[in-house]
Amino acid sequence: MRRTTATWVLLGLAAIGSALVTPPEILLAPILEPVVSAPSSPPPIRDVRPIATVTPPIYAPELSAPPTRLDVPPLNRWMVPIGGRNLLVIRHAMRHGRCAEALDHLQTAAHEVSVDYIALARPVWRCFDRHVASHAEHHRARSAPEMGPVFAWLGSPPIDEDHAVPFWYRPASSGIEMRLERYTADALLREALTASMGSARLADGFARDVQLEWLAARALAQLSAEDRTPDLVAQWARRVFYVTWALGQAPGELLATHRPDVSRGLREALSAMLEAPDVPSVVHEAHDVARGGKPAPR
Repeated sequence: MRRTTATWVLLGLAAIGSALVTPPEILLAPILEPVVSAPSSPPPIRDVRPIATVTPPIYAPELSAPPTRLDVPPLNRWMVPIGGRNLLVIRHAMRHGRCAEALDHLQTAAHEVSVDYIALARPVWRCFDRHVASHAEHHRARSAPEMGPVFAWLGSPPIDEDHAVPFWYRPASSGIEMRLERYTADALLREALTASMGSARLADGFARDVQLEWLAARALAQLSAEDRTPDLVAQWARRVFYVTWALGQAPGELLATHRPDVSRGLREALSAMLEAPDVPSVVHEAHDVARGGKPAPR
């Protein structure tokens, strides 16, 4: 059946009317995606376990930074002998970190064989920096048992030393204390090190050495009276002795000249520690002997 123009108009009006009465959600159904709500998650469970307390270290070196130094060309007044057993022994000991052995052979060869062996003073000195002082500087200890390696790096007395002499007064057989003693006692060694390194750089090294001794003494002073065994008190007295002694000897003279801040700070800190009422008498005795206020034990 042929549709007229009026028929098409009526059909269009009917379509428009149907659209007006149709709900919007039906018209937009192909466009709108259904919204699906996410399942509710349970609340997070709080960890109610107690937090473990961290014991602060009693020994954690924080040293005064040395000032910037210009490199001083070494004044080589001696020529290292070529070959020979002494040279081989010294270099072999340094290569394996046996610095005390290297220093022993160096001094013996320089004084008894040829003074030219003293030209090796600087590398032997650096051996202590790398294998002894560096370890003591970067060690951390939270209790007295963890201080054992520090005591070895600072200097332990000979095993066969006469026990009638107090532990804190026995000469060192290795470590930082051995270096302090040998520098003070050997004029040739002092001359060679000053010529090859300069007094300012030597003072920087001694500043580290004596500060490490002091920090070990301070660590032992922090122990409670119950934890202060006779051995630890002896170690405490030894550290106080070497700090006091070094400040009054050749190393202390270099510190007073080139690192007066360190020298002054060590003296003030040591005096403040000794004023505490619970300091053992042996620690005071070691301090008095080191500064010359009391005769040395025999």
